[in-house]
Amino acid sequence: MVAGGRERVNQVPFGRTTGLEDYVRLAIILLIVPALAACEKAADKPDAAKPGPGTTTAGAPNTPKKTKPEGEPDRVSVKHVLIAYKGATRATATRSKDEARELAKQILLHASNGAPFEELMAKHTDDQGSKDGKAYDMANHGVAPAAPGESARSGMATAFGDVGFKLAVGEVGLADPDKMDSPFGFHIIKRMK
Repeated sequence: MVAGGRERVNQVPFGRTTGLEDYVRLAIILLIVPALAACEKAADKPDAAKPGPGTTTAGAPNTPKKTKPEGEPDRVSVKHVLIAYKGATRATATRSKDEARELAKQILLHASNGAPFEELMAKHTDDQGSKDGKAYDMANHGVAPAAPGESARSGMATAFGDVGFKLAVGEVGLADPDKMDSPFGFHIIKRMK
């Protein structure tokens, strides 16, 4: 008997359980909590930034997260001239791949010799977003995009980022087309900052 004349029968302190309830709660914790944590982690990935030219599947689930290569900057801003060819992804160009290669080499030479890059973009690019002189701002692997319009490197064509992050400010480079790394054509890239 307890105070007040009531009999104490199998009473459990508040917040504690016995028997089957313990096993059910343990099963919920072991099964559901890890799944929720995985969902939260996927939602927090910076790779979900707005994709730029040549969106790839890098950063997708089950893809190992890349880290920033040593010696590369956290962020770059680049402009580019895309020279597409018949058969390239999303291309409307009618030139052959060989013709595109020769044109890309000529543009690279002009850009390297100091021709105004914006004029080369306006005259030659097959990327409609670049015709007005638009720059692409990219955050490197392992660096979260910091500003609206800045893309994660993994959201760009692989070769686009590989060349852009290796260039010094003001330097010009060429990304050759590749089905996996740059399926859109030849990219003549100038690092702006």
